[in-house]
Amino acid sequence: MKYPLLYVENTLALASSIHKPLPYYRNFSPILGSLLHFKFFSDALLFAQAAVADGQYYGGAHVYKNVVEVLSAHDDATLAGPHSVSFESSRQLADLGFFAHLPEQ
Repeated sequence: MKYPLLYVENTLALASSIHKPLPYYRNFSPILGSLLHFKFFSDALLFAQAAVADGQYYGGAHVYKNVVEVLSAHDDATLAGPHSVSFESSRQLADLGFFAHLPEQ
């Protein structure tokens, strides 16, 4: 989860990352939208290897180390699964439960 807009005051702290702005109660509201953030293209292995070498990601880039391990071991690895669907619209994301439907105007 990432926060595109933060309530900033003297007590704001970014704990371990932007994923947990504190005080949490001031920066958490009902989820009414989603930021779609996609990093996996055909060069995902090269991207992950560079992230590991750079070492500036959270936890020593442990997530990217896992990506390198899996993609290196499986030439046919895919993110598509039995529950995958193609993106159609923001209404579809609400229907799938990613965020609440906005009230009708």
